[in-house]
Amino acid sequence: MPLSRLTLSLLALSLVSLVALSQSVDARGLHKRELAALKDMEPSEQLIQRCELETLAKLNADRVVAYTFEPMHYKGNHLDAPGAAYRKAGVWYRLSYSCTTSADRMEIVEFDFSKGDKIPRNDWGKYNLFP
Repeated sequence: MPLSRLTLSLLALSLVSLVALSQSVDARGLHKRELAALKDMEPSEQLIQRCELETLAKLNADRVVAYTFEPMHYKGNHLDAPGAAYRKAGVWYRLSYSCTTSADRMEIVEFDFSKGDKIPRNDWGKYNLFP
């Protein structure tokens, strides 16, 4: 017996709800597994990773490298990455960003970024960037 449109719509909505619940995202937008991993890191690594997660989310990117063109600098709960790069849809771009977190490094207090030019594919190897 074929299912009605209403039944199919309700099934689809239920599936979307189950997927959303299974992701267990907290108020910060972090998944439980990301939050657990962050809590197990040293404070400086927490800062770096939390800021990279924010960068990924803001740019809808799939990879961020904070130190591609020059070293990142951090002190306390603040990180500057003036020579970063991000990858989106298989293409790398230059990036500069600044990030300040809460004392526990779980909340983003301030975040600024500036997107740069596309990085030519023939330069990717020179900067250890990959497709």
